[in-house]
Amino acid sequence: MPTVKLTISKKFDRNERENLALELTAIVAKEIGKPESVTQAIVEDDATVSFGGNFLAPSAFLVVMSIGGLNHDVCKRLSGALCALLGKYGVSAQRVYINFSEKKGSEWGWNSDTF
Repeated sequence: MPTVKLTISKKFDRNERENLALELTAIVAKEIGKPESVTQAIVEDDATVSFGGNFLAPSAFLVVMSIGGLNHDVCKRLSGALCALLGKYGVSAQRVYINFSEKKGSEWGWNSDTF
């Protein structure tokens, strides 16, 4: 049930988006300690993003949501790993914001029910 959603100003082709989604899935699942088989990754590329009034340099915003598992140490590790990954795609860690959101099972719907 962990989900990571990336909104990024860079444009990718379909293959690059899929590879990036798989990399995000692997990082989030590993750091939270949940299986990749239940981890969701969403990549929204070519977004119009202003960071400090600058539209030219690549920028990204991520939301990481999970039912449990997002303690301080995990969030710090995820921040480092996600910024390192985006650095491989030309996005400076200084132009990345990440929102971590831990949910109760009753706040997460799946398969016509909640957890």
